Amino acid sequence: MAQTTRSFSIRQSANALVSSLNAFNPAVVATYPSAAAVLADEAEKGSLQVDLREVCTGGECLSAMVCERLKQVMGCTVLLTNLANTAQPFIRYDLADQVTLQTGRCVCGSPLR
Repeated sequence: MAQTTRSFSIRQSANALVSSLNAFNPAVVATYPSAAAVLADEAEKGSLQVDLREVCTGGECLSAMVCERLKQVMGCTVLLTNLANTAQPFIRYDLADQVTLQTGRCVCGSPLR
């Protein structure tokens, strides 16, 4: 993943962030909803010119207004998951993985399947 994944600081100026993203041209961006809203503004102005398939948000509340704006301006799927669960979170993303539930206790002794 190191060759296909990059991390960009949202603390840099919007111009620097947009320039970096345009150079990398990601298919997926994962960020805070507030930063995604800034990126939507930049895309609407024509500054951000990337062909996104998905915008994944977390760490803040994603309002219905920001979610709808991202869909309209970015023209892509917006994914949201709740990572505050006490159990393993289930990420709503199809990786074509398959899961088989055990019928009894785990051999490790856990009562969970």
